[in-house]
Amino acid sequence: MQLEHNRTYQVSRDVPLMPEVDPVDPMEALAKIRIIKAEGRFVVTGGKRSRQGACVWWYRVATTTPGGVAHVGWINSTALIGGVEEVTDGQE
Repeated sequence: MQLEHNRTYQVSRDVPLMPEVDPVDPMEALAKIRIIKAEGRFVVTGGKRSRQGACVWWYRVATTTPGGVAHVGWINSTALIGGVEEVTDGQE
């Protein structure tokens, strides 16, 4: 499933939200991973391929926790396989 820019999506399971795609310090980036919990929503704000040229697509997203805290980061497309659906106007 190709996600579209400026659309809202909901995940059916926990999904990692990475701080950056190709971190200079991978261990530091791992410490900054956030989780979008099952049934959490996000808006796609951009996308890119990894620098190695692999077929892995990363989506830049914005999300807000139930407590109202906003986060921006990257989701690996592989993490979304079979676990994401678009939120239609009637669901928002």
